[in-house]
Order: sequence, then C-alpha cells, then structure tokens
Amino acid sequence: MIGGDRHAFFTADLKHDFARPEGPTIATEFVGTSITSDGPSEASVRKALAADPHLVYARGDKRGYATVDLDAEHCTVGFEVIDDVKDAGAPCAG
Repeated sequence: MIGGDRHAFFTADLKHDFARPEGPTIATEFVGTSITSDGPSEASVRKALAADPHLVYARGDKRGYATVDLDAEHCTVGFEVIDDVKDAGAPCAG
C-alpha cells in the first residue's frame, strides 16, 4: 500500500485484525512525506510511534519523496530526503 498527504514518512504493518497486533502482517503501508510543507513535530511523531503498535517507522523532520523498486520477487521502498528544499539543485541525502 502506498499513501501520502501526512507530511511525514511512515511505514506501518497492515493486519487482518488490528485488535490483534501479534497477528500476521498481510501487507505493509508506506507513506511519503511532502517536498516542502512542514511535517509534524518530533514529539508528535514519537507519540504516534508509542501509541500505534502497527507503526514501525516515522519521521517528520525531513522533506522528500518515496521511490519504489518492484520486480516479481521483491519490493524495495526508499525514503529519499532532500538536503535543502529551498535549493532546486540540492542533492538527496538518501
């Protein structure tokens, strides 16, 4: 699953029954951040991670985009961070 519009990077395990976080993961959701809009505070991100056992990664302090490399056997998602969003020539920090 790929989502967006949260102004932060998130990765979450999707379960058939969210009331049973120990149950098998049936898919993974990846959420890309915005390129220039501010994200949530570090405290807000920490609070979300602590409150939701399905969230496995969250970062709101960096801007960027997500990449997907997909073939018949693997799916690799990369969260690419822009060094300086005010510089059109800024490199990605990866």
